[in-house]
Amino acid sequence: MNLFIECKFSNGTQGYRDGKTFLVSPDDYEDYVDGYKFCLSKSYVRYSGTKDGLNGKLLHRIIMGEPEDLVVDHINRDPLDNRRENLRIVTQQENTMNMSMSKRNKSGVPGVSWNKRDNKWLATITSKYKLIYLGCFDNLEGAAKARKDAEMKYFGEFARK
Repeated sequence: MNLFIECKFSNGTQGYRDGKTFLVSPDDYEDYVDGYKFCLSKSYVRYSGTKDGLNGKLLHRIIMGEPEDLVVDHINRDPLDNRRENLRIVTQQENTMNMSMSKRNKSGVPGVSWNKRDNKWLATITSKYKLIYLGCFDNLEGAAKARKDAEMKYFGEFARK
C-alpha cells in the first residue's frame, strides 16, 4: 500500500519544466488534487486553476483547513511533501523553530558560527524572541552538541530532527 501519491505540476509551469513532483496522502488526493492544476511558487505547491475558487491558494493550507491566524508547518521542511502526516498547524513562532538552515550558514549547524576574535565556535539559540548565548567552543562538535541540547530544551517537539 502506498503511503503517498506522487503528483505532477501543470504543463507549462516551472515545476513541470523542472521535472519536480509533489506528494500527498492517498486519502487527500481525490478531494484536493484530482482535477486541479498546480504550479510551484516560492518552493510551495499552489493551485493555479480557477476550479472551486482555489486559484493562488497553497495546497498545504487547504489540506489542513486553512487555519486562521496560524501557519501550516512541513515537519520535514520539504514544501513539496504535502502528506497529512508531514503537516501540522502551529503558531508562527513554532514554525520558526523548524526553519531550514540559512544559506549563509558556513558551519553546517544552525546557530553555530566562527568567532574570529576568540578563534572559537560560538553557539546561540533564539527563544521567545531572546538571543541566548550557549558558549564558545574549541571545536565544532562541542558547539553543535550545545546547540542540539538547547533545541531540545527550548523547542521540544519542534526541534529540528
